[in-house]
Amino acid sequence: MEQSASEMLRRFVGGGETILRAAELGAGHVNRTWRVETDAGVYICQRLSRDALSGAADAIAYNYLRYAEACAAARDEFPDWTFPRWLRTEDGGVLLRDGAGDVWRAYPMLRGRTYRSGAGLPDGVIRQFAWGLAVLHRVLDRYPAPPKTVIPHFHDLAHEYAAFRALTDSARAVPAVNERIERDMRDLARALPLRRDAVVHADTRIGNAIFDGNGRVIAFIDTDTISTGCRLLDVADGVRSVSCVREADGSGRFDRRAYDVFVDALAASPCRTLSDAELDAVPDALLRVSFELGLRYYTDYLRGNVHFRVREPEEALRRAQGQFALTDAIRAAF
Repeated sequence: MEQSASEMLRRFVGGGETILRAAELGAGHVNRTWRVETDAGVYICQRLSRDALSGAADAIAYNYLRYAEACAAARDEFPDWTFPRWLRTEDGGVLLRDGAGDVWRAYPMLRGRTYRSGAGLPDGVIRQFAWGLAVLHRVLDRYPAPPKTVIPHFHDLAHEYAAFRALTDSARAVPAVNERIERDMRDLARALPLRRDAVVHADTRIGNAIFDGNGRVIAFIDTDTISTGCRLLDVADGVRSVSCVREADGSGRFDRRAYDVFVDALAASPCRTLSDAELDAVPDALLRVSFELGLRYYTDYLRGNVHFRVREPEEALRRAQGQFALTDAIRAAF
């Protein structure tokens, strides 16, 4: 039988702590996520997504433990860098299953501040975020072994397009959106310098960065997407999160000033791992990841909303249309 976040946290911490309250955290989480407070501290407790992640529990645990090793290896160079320290189970593992077979994890909540994605962030926050992303890549350089695949074909545009093509005759399909996707795929056919041999985070939006009291990034959370891939796409994901906004009416707004602040800061960082050629290709990579996200939303809508958490059936379609509007705004800015 399914268990609550409080019951699962009690299985992690034992009987030595009294659970005071638990509250589910809302939008932006593929995994259902709760903030659980005890008389000894505050924890994050997550039930892994049944559709997206629960079948990859062993790979998730393996990658987390390797990331912990990478952070330890980088401690002399980056002494303030940290990561969520998952609680251990009685047998030394980091994941638990409930009575329904769902997989859970828990960790003490990191102290610090987060920012929501979108334009309007102070320049100083954007600069620190860019520098923090550069540090993250240096930490990932210390990954002791190749990561295991958790989400197959993540950031694989050709795969996402093939999944869409298989559903174009769906009763839920919107002809104008289908036509838009075909047109954009033709435009995105040009090659990018996509070296795919680095360890990447693959979900580097600013909402996954933890800032300390001095305004510096000291951690990235949501490490389930760590994989072997392309750091140019990591950078594009990061800059998208500070320069792109979906408006309530579905239109998209691109903040070129925020984009320039981020890219200039990354270029100046002594920790950056991207080449000059890759930095020059960031606009094309930004266009690609923005379109790809819209394609993923739309394909999930055609499938019946099996991956992204939505409040009502048309939400993923509106998200997709907002992303496609953003690709137009990005094109117009360069």
